[in-house]
Amino acid sequence: MPALHGNALPAYGSVTLDQLLSHRAGIRPYTAGSDYQNLPDFVGTVSDKRLQFAKAILQQTPVARDSSAAYAYSNAGYVLAALMLEQVSHASWEELVASAFTKLKLRYRLGFPNRVDEEQPWGHWQQQPADSLAAPLGPAHGYRLRDYMAPAGDVAMPLPDFARLMQLHLRGLLGEANYVLPNTYQMLHFSKPDYAYGWGVTKLSGTGAPVSFHDGTAGTFYCHAILYPSQKVALVVLTNQGGPAAEKACNELRRRLKRLFLQGLL
Repeated sequence: MPALHGNALPAYGSVTLDQLLSHRAGIRPYTAGSDYQNLPDFVGTVSDKRLQFAKAILQQTPVARDSSAAYAYSNAGYVLAALMLEQVSHASWEELVASAFTKLKLRYRLGFPNRVDEEQPWGHWQQQPADSLAAPLGPAHGYRLRDYMAPAGDVAMPLPDFARLMQLHLRGLLGEANYVLPNTYQMLHFSKPDYAYGWGVTKLSGTGAPVSFHDGTAGTFYCHAILYPSQKVALVVLTNQGGPAAEKACNELRRRLKRLFLQGLL
């Protein structure tokens, strides 16, 4: 990007949107609060902050990827991808998201929903790993994702709307042209080994049929979405708690739902 010319280490000179979206660009992860400790306070509009963030992280040494791993997950990489879209479209990522969801007639919100409506579900987290109970995060709680990091995972949707979004993806993988063409859905889900564009890639046990999945969490909620095109079904499991126990519960429920579906009981 011209806006970053001269602000990036040579190692990032050939990074592409393809690599950013598939976590193959070597960008540092920014998945923990400690990752942000040495960053300055960014100022201006959200897009201004995104550009300042990009300049800072592109001066950091690329992450050393395990040779056995096809990708190295990075929240920061998705923020860079959003910045690229902003630079090309001359619109903010927030404006682009609003336009897309308006066309799809899907409701959404940036940030934790209970900040606007306290009747919405409250997220929960374990303050200490040994805690047996999860603490609720009320509307006034100070924890939040930085606004410029929203492209990495600060979009909330009512469950019926998220289910409809997953239906669009499943129908696209089954050959239906809806918001994008079927071959675009195939590219998003299955064009790379292990992880394509926002979707992990695996195979259905016993048949080898392709399966795609996505896990999302900000530490206070956990959402697992998985698509089985060969079975013509997608499953979404979520909970308003983060952490290993929530992840385990969602995965166990997903396995149970899959068994029931394959047995014709759903």
